[in-house]
Amino acid sequence: MAAHTSRDVAFDIVQTARDGEADLLLMGYPEERPEITRAVEYRAPCNVVFSTGFEDPAVPPVDRVTVGAGGGPHHEESFDLVRALARGGAEVGVVSVAPERGGTVEDAAEAVGAFADLGVEVTEREAETVADGLVDAAAETGGVLVIGASRDRRLSQWVFGSTPDRVVERATDAGVPVLVHAAPSGFSGRIEDHLFPVYRYLRGRLPRSGSTARSPEQ
Repeated sequence: MAAHTSRDVAFDIVQTARDGEADLLLMGYPEERPEITRAVEYRAPCNVVFSTGFEDPAVPPVDRVTVGAGGGPHHEESFDLVRALARGGAEVGVVSVAPERGGTVEDAAEAVGAFADLGVEVTEREAETVADGLVDAAAETGGVLVIGASRDRRLSQWVFGSTPDRVVERATDAGVPVLVHAAPSGFSGRIEDHLFPVYRYLRGRLPRSGSTARSPEQ
C-alpha cells in the first residue's frame, strides 16, 4: 500500500497502475467527481472494476450476483467478474428485461450458456427501462448487481454509457451495491483469475449476515 499527494487524482491512479504493471484496477465510483472515473476508465493500462454502494456496513456479504442477459463484448467480459464471485460461493441470477420504453427483449441464451456449469436462475421481467428492470430484480433478491461497460467509447455526456449510468443512479437510490466492469470492446482473453481478488476484497470488507459492524476502537 502506498500513499500519494497529487493535484491530479486520476493521473496518479493511472500512473501508479502503470508503474506497478497492474492487471486490474478496483476503485470506488466518486459520485461528486465523475470526471475522475471517466479519466481512469479511458486511460488505465488495464481493465477497471468500479464499485458503488459498498460504503454502508449493513450491506450483506456477496452471496448473490445479479447480471443482465444483455449482449456485446463489454458485457461478455463482465461475465468473468460474475464467475469470480461465483467461485467464492455466490449464487448467480440472470435477468432478461423487456423494456416498455423502446428497445428489444434481452435474450438470456448467451448468459445462460456462459454460466451453464453454475446452475443459474433465470428471471424475466417488464420495466420502463433495462436499468429499472435490473436494479429492481437485484433489490428483490439481494446481493450485488454486476454490469459491463465499454472503456473505448467517447461520449462525454456519459461516464459508463447510457444504460450503465442509469443503473448506477437508480441503484444508488435503491440501496443496491453495483460493480461496473469496464473493458475495451475488443478485449479478448479470460481474466477471471485477476478478478477473483475483487471478490476476496469485498468479502473481507463486508460483515456476514447477522454480524454487527465494529467501530475502529472496538
